[in-house]
Amino acid sequence: MKLAIMQPTYLPWVGYFQLIDAVDQFVFLDDVQLTKRSWQVRNRIKTPQGELYLSVPIDKAPRSTLLHQACVKNSLNWRARHLQNIEQHYAKAAHFDIVFPTLSAALDDNADSLVDSNIRVIEALCSVLGLTADFVRSSMLRETRASKGDGLLELCQLQSATAYLSPLGSADYLERDGSSDDFARAGITLTYQHYTPVAYTQRYGDFIPYLSVIDLLLNEGPQAALRILRAGARTPLTPAQVRERLAT
Repeated sequence: MKLAIMQPTYLPWVGYFQLIDAVDQFVFLDDVQLTKRSWQVRNRIKTPQGELYLSVPIDKAPRSTLLHQACVKNSLNWRARHLQNIEQHYAKAAHFDIVFPTLSAALDDNADSLVDSNIRVIEALCSVLGLTADFVRSSMLRETRASKGDGLLELCQLQSATAYLSPLGSADYLERDGSSDDFARAGITLTYQHYTPVAYTQRYGDFIPYLSVIDLLLNEGPQAALRILRAGARTPLTPAQVRERLAT
């Protein structure tokens, strides 16, 4: 069984969903520290003036607050403002009428939990794309996490995974501190996602990569979006290939 593990971020980019598409089970890593001004709480859409960040306001909390403990400030009516921004800049996108109602329903839930809200949106967007991975939360699998590598190996073992597809961003600490060798010793095949953004139809000038997946969906529609998402997938990298990259 192939597994991937990622934090439940807000309105994730296209590569996030390609990672979901490539595995059997996807673990939302929600028992790590909350980091404000990170992808946990914001992402980007495109406007005539360029990129626009949509940011989720978070209640004051200690630095030790874990992601699944974080609460959003519903009093600021941020969901309505985000939907207004999206509607303002994408109402004339080719597939707005198909995609926006699902996005609006997913965002309009008034949940206090940041994680609940983010996951609700991610699952709704997966449904639009036709992605069917099994989802689980790390906070539901363990009471405390192992200190090494965010306990990624521990989660793989808890779920009886035989293969772990890691986001490339995790390679720096998995390879530099030797954590990747632990996977091999445990009989779990570790590879790294290798994804290259593919240009697609956008409004407002030159193509901008790495925006929220909703930009792709609203402009291209679900079927074309899935084809484009998959077209960016490359053969996953081995630990040896990643170590060679890190050494250069």
